[in-house]
Parts: sequence; structure tokens; C-alpha cells
Amino acid sequence: MNTLTVYWSPFAIPEKVTYVNLLVEKPQRLLRTLYPTKKNSAQYVACTSAKELYKNTFVIKSPMSSDVKISSDGNQYFTDDTKGIWFVQEDVLDNRIRIDLDFGYIFFAEESVEMSMYPPYLHKTKFMNTATVASGKFNISKWFRALSPSFILWENESTVSIEKDEPLAYLNFETNKKVILKQFELTKEIKSIMDQSLFYRDVFPFTTLNELYNKFTKSNRHKVLLKLIKENITE
Repeated sequence: MNTLTVYWSPFAIPEKVTYVNLLVEKPQRLLRTLYPTKKNSAQYVACTSAKELYKNTFVIKSPMSSDVKISSDGNQYFTDDTKGIWFVQEDVLDNRIRIDLDFGYIFFAEESVEMSMYPPYLHKTKFMNTATVASGKFNISKWFRALSPSFILWENESTVSIEKDEPLAYLNFETNKKVILKQFELTKEIKSIMDQSLFYRDVFPFTTLNELYNKFTKSNRHKVLLKLIKENITE
């Protein structure tokens, strides 16, 4: 079988890495989460076009339930979060706040492949009443950064509620090969490569993705990273 290995690990700030390792589960194939309970009613998941569209689409689920409310004093935002898992960002759209979860995933592939994240539109989720998930795409063989669910609230909304095991986002890998996920341990050495990448982006905030890819590969970060990941495979 023609396959492509994508390496993955749970991600959080260093103080919570052990914590998220116990919480965050391996992404599931989307179509497997959609099989109906009744017999002879699987027309959509059996449809050739649907299987082609979603063959390398995975679901990431919420490891816990949480409700957060955002307030403002006119200068900055605050939350009633007592678990320390929510971080409010600036207004990203007109009158719309962004708030991020402090746990997620980090991915890397030896072969060139684009990965996109977008809202879980085939599932009914509680958070979609007040917010949507920010979408984005980048090449995971040429850039190394974490993905945490980032919620953009609808206008005039100030709360987000997530429920345990409900889908938070879809991840799609743009390849004709079958994607095989393989977990690795996120060591300090591996995380330092991500930190180097983010530091460069912060210093040069208007650098294009292609320029970032060139910097990453010309500095051989992808080779160093691959070696470290293969030394820390956990499955």
C-alpha cells in the first residue's frame, strides 16, 4: 500500500506537557466517526466521492468539558477560567474576539504534504452556537509549529462551551497516499526547533510561508528534526 507517515504528538506549554499526554488522544479518521447505528443506512460514508474527499481527513476531539466567559474593562480581556486552559487574543475580526485552548497537536512529515485545519461541519457541536474554529494550512514537512484549537466568536458573543469528546476541528492531509499517524514524545530538543521557528517569525512577522519554508529547509532543521523524532517514537 502506498502510504505517507505523519508524526504527531500532544502539545502544550512545557509546564503542562505531561498533563496533555494523559488527555489528548490520537486523531480519528473522520469517516469512522460518521458510521450510522442502523444497518443499511451508510450511504454517505460509503459514497465514492465522500470517501475520496475525506480519505485523509481526521477529527480531533475535546478531552474535557469546559465553559468560559470573556469580559473586558475596555483595555484588555479577562476570563472566568479557573483551569488555566483558555487564553484570550485580540479582536481578529470586526467586533469578534478570539480565544485559544492551551492544548493541541504538533505534526511533522518527511515527505512534502500540506495540512489544513477547519471547523467540524459534519458534527453538531455545542461551541458552534457562539463561535467557529479558525482555519489555516501549511506544509508540515517544511515548517514546525503547534496547532491548538482557536475559536473566533460570533459578533456580540462572549462565551464558549466545549463538551468532552465532541469534535473540535478537522485535519486534512493533501495527498493521494494513505496517511498513517505515528506518535512521538515531544522532548525539549524537539520543542526547541519549534521555538526557533516561532522566534524567527516573531522577529520577521511579515515573512511569507514560502520564505519561512526556505529558511527552515536551508538551515537543515527538517533533517535534525526528523532524526530526533525517529529517536523518540512511542508507538
